[in-house]
Amino acid sequence: MKSESVRRRLAIGLCGLLLLSYVGYQVARLNSKSFETQTAEYDTVSETIRTEGFALRDELTIPLMTEGVLVYNYDSGDKVGVTSVLAYSYDSEEAAQNRQRIDDISAELKNLQTIQDMQGSGSSNLELLSNQIHEKANTLIDLTDTGITEGLSAVKEDLTFLFNKKQVALKEGDSFEKRITYLENQLAYLEESVGEAARTLKTPAEGYFSKVVDGYENLYTFDRLDEMSLELFDELSSIETQRQGDYIGKIVKNQNWYFVVAIDNKDMEPFYQNTNAVLDFGFASGKTVEAQIDRILTFDDEDRSVVAFCCKDIDEDLLGIRRQSVDITFRTYSGLKVSREALCYEQSIIGVYVLERDAIVRFKPISIIRNQGSYVLCQGIGEDNNCLKRFDEVIINGGDLEDGQKIK
Repeated sequence: MKSESVRRRLAIGLCGLLLLSYVGYQVARLNSKSFETQTAEYDTVSETIRTEGFALRDELTIPLMTEGVLVYNYDSGDKVGVTSVLAYSYDSEEAAQNRQRIDDISAELKNLQTIQDMQGSGSSNLELLSNQIHEKANTLIDLTDTGITEGLSAVKEDLTFLFNKKQVALKEGDSFEKRITYLENQLAYLEESVGEAARTLKTPAEGYFSKVVDGYENLYTFDRLDEMSLELFDELSSIETQRQGDYIGKIVKNQNWYFVVAIDNKDMEPFYQNTNAVLDFGFASGKTVEAQIDRILTFDDEDRSVVAFCCKDIDEDLLGIRRQSVDITFRTYSGLKVSREALCYEQSIIGVYVLERDAIVRFKPISIIRNQGSYVLCQGIGEDNNCLKRFDEVIINGGDLEDGQKIK
């Protein structure tokens, strides 16, 4: 009986020893485990779809009904009123060039007279002028580097004006009286030599002027939206035409215009009525267009839908768009980039384990902003000292860790 009691105590002791050995092994394994970490960094992703489409506008072409050399009074993208003087027609190239020279001299003369009137006013802020000159100079450099000529002359004129204005503010150099007198004499001579224009050409309607006439003005019209089908979309996407006759240009009568695309139904998830989006037509300047979905057309037994975006931006580049590839971006997401393998739970709260400098493991809860497959974009939540931040060392595969654990 006594020996049986001894055996029982030995068995219990052995089981306890085995349990302690197992626990010690697990503790040692955790403390000696080599953990892979990843530095938390900010990242930005966009929900973007690339496709092709075409622009529909309310356009009125202006035929050229006279011979001669044209001098335009407006640039493409400028807004014009009814019966505005759109252009002048001259009998010779020399007269047309003199007309252009008159416009240039008039602009310089106006600037110098404005600056001359500022003398003695003491109202110029030198620091502000220096900042404006610096800003314009950087703009000029950027335009030169990209090879974009649009707006180059305007920037050059603004820069000259600012330099002259600063010269007056510093009271350096002579008065501009001599230059003003010279320009006034030149202006009088040129106006006399040019005489009257052979013909004044006026705008037939109010709207936005464009010098580009591509021959599609009567094909890509607003009424196409009401009759749109996939067959019509494909036809308009491939039809070829050319300009017939000579034109001064055209008037876009409505600020609203539409860009129409066809989207595979499997990619239609982000497309909803009145959803805002950004259209990127790949301009060298990096310019994009704000747009809103105006209508979504679905068709039975078809694997594509037609989507029409309403746009309101108008400028020279956009007026030249007809058939064009486009990147459609619905939303941009920004947050801390964390591997999916680092995600874990404590008390049903999702978060990550972070390795602190003192080798202490800290659990930091997160809110997932967007799932990107192999990683997520997230933001830390909770107290500042327990909130996931940039440069935190996030532990990968840390599912068997605990908050507060020390790693040797």
